[in-house]
Amino acid sequence: MPVPTPSAGTWPPTTASPTARPLSWRYLRKAELVEPPPKKKPTSSYIRFQAALPNETWQTDFTHRRLADGTDTEILTFLDDHSRYALAVTAHRRVGAPAILILQRNGCFGV
Repeated sequence: MPVPTPSAGTWPPTTASPTARPLSWRYLRKAELVEPPPKKKPTSSYIRFQAALPNETWQTDFTHRRLADGTDTEILTFLDDHSRYALAVTAHRRVGAPAILILQRNGCFGV
């Protein structure tokens, strides 16, 4: 009687039981023939930076959005890193030095 063989290009073989892969992994790991995957870094190990005083440090975020009429828009957000207060939120067709200078000259975020 011929031994059934899997068709070419299929894995796992059709004759394997559904527990074959976990079972073989367990045996290989127990025999120390494979290295276990690295564990994820716990979220408690992340250090969150926050400024000690208001207006000590700011964060700037640029977000690109396409409006309903198809116009590309960039949204600038300036945050105070201490209080998370939004110092300025503005929308522009294109962000560059002129947009930043206008915000500074108008005093929109305390400069």
